[in-house]
Amino acid sequence: MKVEKLSCIYANQISILYENELDQLYLLGTVYRNKKLASYINSVCEEGMESFFGIVENDQLLAVVQCKEVNTSFHINNIVVNALYQGMGFGKILLACVIEKASLNSLNVSLDVDAVNKKAVDWYLSMGFETNSESRSSIFKLESQTPSKINFHDEHNLANFGFSNIDLEDVDNIEFFYIAPNVFKLKNTMDVKTELFDKLQNSINGMLIIDSKLLSNEFISMSFYNKLVFRMVRNVV
Repeated sequence: MKVEKLSCIYANQISILYENELDQLYLLGTVYRNKKLASYINSVCEEGMESFFGIVENDQLLAVVQCKEVNTSFHINNIVVNALYQGMGFGKILLACVIEKASLNSLNVSLDVDAVNKKAVDWYLSMGFETNSESRSSIFKLESQTPSKINFHDEHNLANFGFSNIDLEDVDNIEFFYIAPNVFKLKNTMDVKTELFDKLQNSINGMLIIDSKLLSNEFISMSFYNKLVFRMVRNVV
């Protein structure tokens, strides 16, 4: 199978493939949960911020890898294969393409993978990747009956891509990333104490994502999902 660099005309097919094949729980806290994902993919493709390589047959996208150069690595954001074509080696073909391009530019290959996705973790280990670091975040379901007003800071991003930096009225000096309707990610790096957590509970109706390093074990145990993500690296230089 031939791998080709995808133009922006495939943005809609890429977004549909992501929606159908990626576990939506893994994607909490990322732009890949947004309903305007196709517009975002089209934008980063047009601006050359990220590259997309795919396997296409009769203009139908069967598999895709999304990647970009970050520091000393070629970083993979996603490798996704249509369910009808899984088990046929398409993932290996796409990975080999990325490794070849990274090697030509004297870069390593890196990626992030959710620890709960053991099948993917094991596959990357079998492909020569090693765990380099890890990050943890805690996701809470908050149900305020009188949520605070949202002040959006990026009207362009909100209109075109569905996400924005925001703050909430009645919650001073705290910034959030609004990822999708009712999904908020805390941007501040201060420890979250009881007073602040209570204020957040009273101000948000939706899901709140907080870096677990900012939380005590008591608060972590209150979350409905604790996300552990491995940063994995394969040295190819």
